[in-house]
Amino acid sequence: MRDLIIEEDYFLSGADAQAEHGTNYMQRIEGSYKDSGFIIDRVYDGEYIGDDGETYYSKYQWVYDVPAEDRYENEIDIMEIVDLYEKDEYDKI
Repeated sequence: MRDLIIEEDYFLSGADAQAEHGTNYMQRIEGSYKDSGFIIDRVYDGEYIGDDGETYYSKYQWVYDVPAEDRYENEIDIMEIVDLYEKDEYDKI
């Protein structure tokens, strides 16, 4: 089993996303990293309508909702988890 386990991966929009981060759209990832639970949000910003009429975002940022911690209760750098996630180096349960 890998160090990164993804339990939930979903998107929030509208009032739900507004309540969390004051945005119209976000992705939430819940799981564990090295046996520490976490919740990470990808918060999209810079909303605009493309020529095709679709909604796009010019930027996003990764933020902890619940941080993963090492065995000494130090917060793990969020990018450690994001890098593994973006490389698909995780197990999904």
